Amino acid sequence: MLVGGSLRAFLLFRLPLIRDLLQHGRTVHCIYWDNAGNDELPDMHGVTWCDLGGDHIAGYLGDLRPLGNFLRQLRLVRPDTVLCFNAKPIFYGGIAAHLLLPRKSEFAVLMEGRGVGLDFIGGKAWPQRLKALFFRISVWGFPRWIFLNAEDERIMRDNHMLRPSSKILRINGIGVDLKRFHPFATASDRWRHRSCTFLGRLIREKGPDLFAEIAQIVKSRIPDVEFHMAGQRSHLPSAIPEDEVASWLRQGFVDTIEEYDHVEQLYGRTSIAVLPTTYNEGLPTIAMEAQAAGVPILLGDLPQNRLALVNGETGYLISPSKPEVFAEKIISLLNDEAGYAEMARQCRNYAVRNFDQRLTNEKIIAFLLEANGGRA
Repeated sequence: MLVGGSLRAFLLFRLPLIRDLLQHGRTVHCIYWDNAGNDELPDMHGVTWCDLGGDHIAGYLGDLRPLGNFLRQLRLVRPDTVLCFNAKPIFYGGIAAHLLLPRKSEFAVLMEGRGVGLDFIGGKAWPQRLKALFFRISVWGFPRWIFLNAEDERIMRDNHMLRPSSKILRINGIGVDLKRFHPFATASDRWRHRSCTFLGRLIREKGPDLFAEIAQIVKSRIPDVEFHMAGQRSHLPSAIPEDEVASWLRQGFVDTIEEYDHVEQLYGRTSIAVLPTTYNEGLPTIAMEAQAAGVPILLGDLPQNRLALVNGETGYLISPSKPEVFAEKIISLLNDEAGYAEMARQCRNYAVRNFDQRLTNEKIIAFLLEANGGRA
């Protein structure tokens, strides 16, 4: 059983894992807190879907009904393994692990970063500390954890969220499909496009406003460089207001802001991917996708991003507080075709060695099957 915050999270990030579980002969039950995006369910033999009827973004006070539905599904399905990801499923999965003892199911966490939902962990203010206490009591029921970087594991250990006996699997991101994300154009063609792309939700933590500021600096020196956002609107409190987004277009800092169904094609006309993020995620998807497509990436320098790229070889780690440094690196790359081509080549090589989704899923599945003697 896979338990996530929203159906969209499954559609964007979990389908390859689901398919690989099916290839191992497993039945997969997908449970999600809500379908706020009104997404259509994929027709997959051997997969069941269940909307718990909650709201994965809203506060916890209205979660009694979805929690009851979740417990009902656990009793009905009686899965061998329950893998929880996103903040609410992890919190309530821990509660379920306590309530269902003694149990047949083995519970595990896929920790994709703390994000907004778990940013209270490590906080000093008393409301944060109180939330962390309740969260610690809940997640103590998880015997298995999967981390996407060493920093999140360290934070969870330092805040006493893990059992001493917890089994840990650390992977370098969730990986990408290397056949889907590959160099769609030659490095020379991408370099000649003279374009930079931001891909991510339009929330402050991801840095779209910094991207617009970077664009303003670069365009003041090289006017023909294009800046594009493949940005998803968000209902989070930190979402960028629509009038601010519109102002970036109106002032000419950003050339286009669109949502893409097939983002892999976007990298074929992107020279440089830019994500000036301060967001506490496991490992940014754009970093894996861009490098797999042979596109250098400029990324916010955060501890969890240290293995997302090779600094100076496949891109650059830059402090998000220094948009002028982002701009300097963009200008430098666009003025050096040979240096750009070498960086693009290193990008693809690094992605092949580190971000092969097929190998990553095999590690996850082996870790889950190990929990129940080969059953999942």
